Amino acid sequence: MKSVIFQLLLLTVVLAQQTLDFTISQLDGSASVQHSEQYQWNKVAAGDHVKPGDIFETGFQAKLQLSLNGTSVVLGSNTKTLIDYKSRGLNDSITTEISVTVFSGGVLTMSNRGCKLRVFTTNAVAETDSATLSTIADSKTGETGFQVINGIVNVRNITQSKGKIIHSGLTTVVLPNKEPSAALYLTNRHVTVLKQFFGDEYILLQLDRAGVKPAEEKAGNRLTISKNMSASVSSPLNDDMYKTPFNAEKIYGSIIEDQKNNYGFYKHYSTVNNVTGKKVRFTLGTLQGTGNDQSYSAYMFTGAMNYRFIDFGLRFGLYREQMDHFTMNFSSVEGLLDKIDHFTLGYPSDSLFIKLGDIKKLTYGNGLIVDNFRNSHSGTIYHTAGVNAHAQFKNEVSIKGYLADVLNPYVGGCYLGYAPSTFYLGFGYYFDLDQYYEIVNDDNYKYSFPVFRDTIRQGHEKKEVHIIELLAGLDLALNYDFHARIFGELALKVYDGHSDGWILRLPSMYVDFYKSHLWLSLFIEDGRLSNGVFNESYMMHRNFVYEDTVTHNYTIETVNSVFSKDRRAVGLTAKYGFNPVKGIDLSIEYIQNVLERNTLTDVVNSMQTSFPRNYSIKASLGINDSLVRYIKYAGGYVTQRNGTYFPIGGRPAVSWQTEAGFDLQTNPLFCNIALESSFRYFYMENKVKQNRSINKDDHIIEWYCGIIWGFL
Repeated sequence: MKSVIFQLLLLTVVLAQQTLDFTISQLDGSASVQHSEQYQWNKVAAGDHVKPGDIFETGFQAKLQLSLNGTSVVLGSNTKTLIDYKSRGLNDSITTEISVTVFSGGVLTMSNRGCKLRVFTTNAVAETDSATLSTIADSKTGETGFQVINGIVNVRNITQSKGKIIHSGLTTVVLPNKEPSAALYLTNRHVTVLKQFFGDEYILLQLDRAGVKPAEEKAGNRLTISKNMSASVSSPLNDDMYKTPFNAEKIYGSIIEDQKNNYGFYKHYSTVNNVTGKKVRFTLGTLQGTGNDQSYSAYMFTGAMNYRFIDFGLRFGLYREQMDHFTMNFSSVEGLLDKIDHFTLGYPSDSLFIKLGDIKKLTYGNGLIVDNFRNSHSGTIYHTAGVNAHAQFKNEVSIKGYLADVLNPYVGGCYLGYAPSTFYLGFGYYFDLDQYYEIVNDDNYKYSFPVFRDTIRQGHEKKEVHIIELLAGLDLALNYDFHARIFGELALKVYDGHSDGWILRLPSMYVDFYKSHLWLSLFIEDGRLSNGVFNESYMMHRNFVYEDTVTHNYTIETVNSVFSKDRRAVGLTAKYGFNPVKGIDLSIEYIQNVLERNTLTDVVNSMQTSFPRNYSIKASLGINDSLVRYIKYAGGYVTQRNGTYFPIGGRPAVSWQTEAGFDLQTNPLFCNIALESSFRYFYMENKVKQNRSINKDDHIIEWYCGIIWGFL
């Protein structure tokens, strides 16, 4: 009799234990498991059993589903998770306890009654006995996002004992050492991303069961919420719950970053600021140049140090001035400021970033006015110290600003952006307070002696220029492997209190898909304003000194004053970026005016119909260490902006805003020593021989080479 009872008890225990075996019910893509007390990783397959303490890791675009008696755990792409479970009681009184620890990535859990589920991350805990819950953990920032699709979940910071109750259709974020944020409505954008991670069948089915209809992002007071969703929430909710909608780069930072790195959306390559990756760097470099019937030499030593979010560098240069003598120049303000190579607070990707130093490749909005701006003037000896800064608030509002030269604060601007979810709004203001100011002066010129502004007559254009920009955009499609946006942009130039020109770019379509980026737009230009006026050549060609061939008097004219107030132009923009293989970046952009009339102030109407239509072109090819191990970046480029405007009737590859070059940076080759080099070919007017055309002595060639040593 005792033997029979023992066997029955043993059978009951065995059956109960068998019901607790997790099973891999579905696997899309690749995944691995590391069993408890083992170090190796093994591939998994559908049908495998899950042991307590197993750690699972999924690959890119993979999905792994684990099932146990109606409870499911779904691991999304690039997710690392530990699974543990146990039972209490026997037979009908058995209660299953499941612990899911999310190290990184995204996990969807669907639990039934009789299952006590806990989800842990580095700084948050979620507890429920019957709910459908999405958990996203960012391993870099420690932030955790919880989205309750069905049921009720108690969420708390791991360091706190008291939590918040989150109902169906709501989401919250837990920051390190902070209590969970106020609950927000699940929006369509939340659901779109969740479907990308876990599949439509899971998300849509659970939303339907819960009677939850995702909310639209708020636009004024027109947003409404479904009756089903309102009924499922026991406590009153208010409009504040719409104020911080989903931001992919924040809540899902690590996953989105991995998506971009692995799936193959187009990535543009360029040089980097710290090629050695070390906290302390020393650079020894030389710059050699020739042009304007002159030659130029400089030798620089730069020391830089990084401490947490601060990076600071000093530069000591030996420059050859005119009359063939070298100087370090500790006497002039330009020379002293040149000793500060850079000072940065934060990093460009941070929510707060401030930089004193050179400004390169600066674009605001979509580049309608400020496009690839550079604050340096290639005719000056000492580098220009500008200020570039941005701040971001609640991942929705961004404020940006720049000043091209702190010593001569004439050129600058600011931009306010608002991008809470699937739409974008922007407002920009840009200025040049003195277009006639001559940046090259008698103590700071490389090649040709400048004609100074106090000896010549200014043109009829007012010295001040103010431009206002408006931008609005909307996501048309936002999927894991496809992103489409449409924009409308308007810029207005204000002159003497009234409009002096405007640009309308509408529509402007941006499409990102497999390894590619495509941009197509239609624009209309009216009056004395053109696309991308603040560009890489602006500081060098913002004004022109013309000589009257009869009187031999000089006159300063600006990039605006050469246009007629009655000018009209209609054109198209096309840009395509492509990564044919990992490590190669190919990009080409072309702007063409298809209709144009009344272009210039000094061309009679009868001749303007035959004036060549303006165009701009930019092409680049680059590679990085994904292709060649020791090359951090190597690339060449050719740029020509406003090919027929400056000078009038310019030819392909022969105009003032034309530049070609090549850049090279290596990874550390030995002893943390890396090399960098660059070559530039461009045009700059010989100011000893002022005229309206490009001559043979207007060609400039510059070559730079440097050795970088980093340590610590």
